[in-house]
Amino acid sequence: MKKLMAMADAVNSLKSLNLANKLTILRILLTPLFVIALITDGIPHNLLVALIIFAAASITDFFDGYIARTRMMVTKLGKFLDPIADKILVMSALVCFAGMQPRPWISAWTVVVILARDFVVSAVRLAAVESEEKIVIPARTSGKVKTVITMVTICTILFLWILESYGIITYEVEFAMTVINSPDRLLVPIGNAFMYICVALTVFSGVQYLWDARDILRKVSENS
Repeated sequence: MKKLMAMADAVNSLKSLNLANKLTILRILLTPLFVIALITDGIPHNLLVALIIFAAASITDFFDGYIARTRMMVTKLGKFLDPIADKILVMSALVCFAGMQPRPWISAWTVVVILARDFVVSAVRLAAVESEEKIVIPARTSGKVKTVITMVTICTILFLWILESYGIITYEVEFAMTVINSPDRLLVPIGNAFMYICVALTVFSGVQYLWDARDILRKVSENS
């Protein structure tokens, strides 16, 4: 009975959310479906299914912000939840890419840098919320640009591996007097090249975020 009541309360809470926040919640709910499709070879055309799910989830990131601004639906919950939903979706994809077998699609260190930045920024936002001023720090423009570029990178990497899985990319090309006949020797460097751009944007936005939040951090440290 208690479980049913808890489920009913959760449903009622979800119904009370505005459309923008519902789209943010949808992005979080789509993440495990994306991961399942990505890592489950038994699902027919699993990589294509994963790309479709990820693209759909990424599109909600645009629409929830657009709807919130144009329909005056900006809320503290939305400001706090939106970047968290982005991080859950993006980091799930990158962690899976780095753990792909028999060969990772991208270098693990790039994922570590992005993950570390997101942990630091999330910690700062949590400290601000729990301060006496109860400040909710919204996502910055640089952070949103970083997220968009990373989402595009994920879609690009996934699309290239889809082409490989269908035999469209055959690697029988001659480059610098060497025949490339392995996807690892072509797609992994391409994926890492995109990831280096994402890492640079991640570090820049993280430094900017901490600099802009320095006054908040000072107040939190003084009150702690």
